[in-house]
Amino acid sequence: GIDDVTVELYDSTGATLLGSTDTDGNGAFSFDAAPGASVTRAVQPGAYADGGQSAGSNGSVDSANDEMTVTVGFGETSIDNDFFEVPGASISGTVFEDPDDDGERDGAPGIPFVDVRLTGVDDGGNAVDLTTQTDSFGNYSFENLRAGTYTVDETQPMSYLDGIDSSGSAGGDSDTVNDEISGIVLGENVAATGYDFAELPLPGLSGSVRDDTGAPISGVRVTLTGTDDLGPVGPTAAFTRLDGSYSFTDLRPGTYTVTE
Repeated sequence: GIDDVTVELYDSTGATLLGSTDTDGNGAFSFDAAPGASVTRAVQPGAYADGGQSAGSNGSVDSANDEMTVTVGFGETSIDNDFFEVPGASISGTVFEDPDDDGERDGAPGIPFVDVRLTGVDDGGNAVDLTTQTDSFGNYSFENLRAGTYTVDETQPMSYLDGIDSSGSAGGDSDTVNDEISGIVLGENVAATGYDFAELPLPGLSGSVRDDTGAPISGVRVTLTGTDDLGPVGPTAAFTRLDGSYSFTDLRPGTYTVTE
């Protein structure tokens, strides 16, 4: 049994709350109910996936997920109105910077606020479509899942090039589609980890303009042109700073010319 789960009793319309209780250490609950029909609802407990319910005696009827309608007469008791919960599974991973493009984090920083989507079909035949974002450390997780077959997709973060995607502890295909790990077969109460997306920081060019004594010259226009892996680039202009430096950031791989 699962303790400390809130169970609520409503009138026959399901709109008016008549009472509320928490399950005991054996998962049991009971209400003193007026004769007639009433609706009993279990508040879905965290760390579990919904496993359905089984209506008990005295004309109980399943109404919806986590809900059943119970009818009792004077002096009658309706028993075995049970709710079942499946120990929740999970899928988790990290989106991180990978400057050497080897698919290993190697202490590199995570990338926050990246959108990650989970789709698939659970063992009950229900379609699953969930989204989340990476936290400040680049980590994400999908909790309280039923067993099923799932796919994790990442939205490519700005200012990064696509790196190596890695299947985790429950397997899956990370090689067929960029930013996607498919075919993750998840069992009940399995914490699948290591579904990671590595990203390559975009390269840059920098330098400085100085006079023949080595003193910096500010306000000099510097122009970047060239061809990256997607086609022609520029011209893009920058001006030297007070220390004479200039930089062009977030470039794609390519061949460039810098003109002063």
